Amino acid sequence: MRTSSQRVDSAQPEHQHTDGVVTRATKRALQGQDLPPQGDEAGAAATEDSEFLSDSNPVNNKHLTGTLTINFENIQANAETPWRQILQPDIMFQAEGATEKEQIGYINLTLVHTTVIGSRGGKPWIRGLLRTELAKDDKLKTVSDALRFLWDTSGRLRKEARQFSVALNSNTIAYVCTIFLEPAWRNKGLGLAAMQVLHRILPTHLKHANVTMLLQPSMLKGDSPAAKAADIQQALLGFYGQQGYRTMFEDQPGVLPNYTLMARKL
Repeated sequence: MRTSSQRVDSAQPEHQHTDGVVTRATKRALQGQDLPPQGDEAGAAATEDSEFLSDSNPVNNKHLTGTLTINFENIQANAETPWRQILQPDIMFQAEGATEKEQIGYINLTLVHTTVIGSRGGKPWIRGLLRTELAKDDKLKTVSDALRFLWDTSGRLRKEARQFSVALNSNTIAYVCTIFLEPAWRNKGLGLAAMQVLHRILPTHLKHANVTMLLQPSMLKGDSPAAKAADIQQALLGFYGQQGYRTMFEDQPGVLPNYTLMARKL
């Protein structure tokens, strides 16, 4: 979750709705390409000519006027691991009057499907993320560490988290690892637009709206002097609070910076 660049999860967020559009495009390279099989589609082969889902928001503020777009690969186009996938959709911006969109960032997102049953019975997400201690360099370790603060090894919410059961119990947990914006595009009111598009596009992408968004708001290593970490995290907590996120876990309540997990139901 911590990289050397800015984001909106451990991120510096930085607006607003148009209808989602499905378009054809050349397949993008993503990190992990898996999807829970659905009904008769469970045995279907992945399509080479992948469909892409795209959704946009207009941006009109003192910094920018234009359209922010998030391009998602259709989850159903790559079915490999049924219970999780790691995706990296692009964040694009087209300024008013411009003829082309410009890639200005990306999102790292892990989807954990909690209702998928494994071939040997049981739920693979419990075995793979809650019962298994992942190696330090495992790409799912950050996700596993976060989930283990909220769920025990049997997949039940921990006592302290049960008050948040409505927000946390869902078919899919979407853990936002990174929302990265290139330096020239930060602090221009784009974080709100990106989050609003993400909140709309995921239910369409997954074909169900029972989704829990989970993230850790904190300063990224290397982004700012460490002395500013508390102020940055405080600003992020306020930003996500305005988007309907609530604090689910804190390792040091009332002391910033700390390890905090926030979530909301879509």
